[in-house]
Amino acid sequence: STPFNWNFNYFLNENKMQIQKSKRLANIQNKIKNGNLVKNAFLSSLNQEDIVEAISSLLNENGGFLFIGINKYRKSINLFEEKKINEVKNEIIMILRKEFKELSKEIKISIYKVSTNVVLVFKVQKSVKQPVFIQENHQKVFYRRNEFGSYKYTDPEEIVKYCMARNENVITMKDLLDNL
Repeated sequence: STPFNWNFNYFLNENKMQIQKSKRLANIQNKIKNGNLVKNAFLSSLNQEDIVEAISSLLNENGGFLFIGINKYRKSINLFEEKKINEVKNEIIMILRKEFKELSKEIKISIYKVSTNVVLVFKVQKSVKQPVFIQENHQKVFYRRNEFGSYKYTDPEEIVKYCMARNENVITMKDLLDNL
């Protein structure tokens, strides 16, 4: 091993990292462009309730991505200031820990620059242990996704049928109703 090898290896690793980064960005841009609303959610505001609703619907479905900073036309918007993005990210992490407790570990957050704007991207895994309910107006609500975005189930029987169809680990209807 010589100093030439050290420098050459450094160059190869840097080049490899740049290629991986550009592939990840291209993948994110492709997901935004395709706009599948069952697997992707797009928000153009930092409204806490909207973020929690979108993430819970992705947890209850098959997982997917939440993009904050993308409008309904799939264009990036200037939602963050560069120095403010990390503060916002940390606030959202705290909200997720409060709302989803141990499930918050299944949510990965990344920052990407799409066009000229910064976008927060959440990769959400499917909740395999239990259905996810969130607190809304002093009652628990169940959200899931379809081709139009997220929607809430209010009928306990519909929730049970959906969870059973997903092969959830719902032992009894009483357990599920206790969650409501």
